[in-house]
Amino acid sequence: MTEHLPIVVSGPALPETLRVLRGVAASVGSGADLPFDRVEELRIAVDEAATLLLAAGAAGSISLEMDAGPDGGTLHLRLRSDGEVRGWPGDRERSWGWRVLSELAGEAALSLRGGCPEVTFTWPVAGVNGVVRDGRGSPGG
Repeated sequence: MTEHLPIVVSGPALPETLRVLRGVAASVGSGADLPFDRVEELRIAVDEAATLLLAAGAAGSISLEMDAGPDGGTLHLRLRSDGEVRGWPGDRERSWGWRVLSELAGEAALSLRGGCPEVTFTWPVAGVNGVVRDGRGSPGG
């Protein structure tokens, strides 16, 4: 799996783009041999993160970056908007979307990078018995 990462996808900051971001996340999750329910939860987490960014407004584009952690057993995800906003994260850490995301993900954070809002979180990809699979479906190492 790690030989195909990092993956970066971006598109216009429109609700229609969320479908693409969710699809990419699900594809990477499936390639990591995650159980179906965890793939669906990953889709939900990406959707909630992207929705938080869209709600912040003032963006022309939104991007998703997925990369493997140094141990190969964790995905690191970053969703970022290119629009500068004020008051980020503000009260978003009390929002329903943030609660869903932070409950599903490993570590999660809202931050500003160069004045632009971003949401980062980790996602464990260790399979059954701790085996992490590579992009070809065989145990990775």
